[in-house]
Amino acid sequence: MKQLKMAIKDFKGKIEFYPAYSATIPSVDITEFDWYTNTDNKDQKYFSGVAKYIVNFTVPAEKLTADSILLSIADFESVAEVKLNNSNLGILWKQGKLLSIKGILKTENTLEISVANLFRNRIIGDNVEFGKIQHLWTSSPITHWLGKDKTPKLSGVKGPVSVVFLSKQSFEE
Repeated sequence: MKQLKMAIKDFKGKIEFYPAYSATIPSVDITEFDWYTNTDNKDQKYFSGVAKYIVNFTVPAEKLTADSILLSIADFESVAEVKLNNSNLGILWKQGKLLSIKGILKTENTLEISVANLFRNRIIGDNVEFGKIQHLWTSSPITHWLGKDKTPKLSGVKGPVSVVFLSKQSFEE
């Protein structure tokens, strides 16, 4: 079988933030897949909750005739729910799983990847910003392990995100 891999790039999208604590975090525009923790913006760097990547992309119509079409998400943290064109493709717990999208993929597409992370980043952020835990209550001496000197865990979706076309015949490049 012949394989053609098309990275989803050169797009305009956004990340919406749904915190697991009382806060309102504005969405951010994106043009590539990257960790949302790779920023100086404290709301994003120390975010904990669900972040939803929403990306619109196009696929040449002739590629839709492939025998099999798969979606590959290279790297994400920690768990991801994936939707394409309002079709739920499932929940991923680890990288490397290919999702079948034959019959769902169109020439114009909307991909949604919702990633949830642990509360670790918000605890570190509270210690950096306030000198104490602000957004949750615990009797645990958690600041011994997650003090302001700790680095936030990378979170979000890191590219490439790709569409993989498989066909018994060769592809026209």
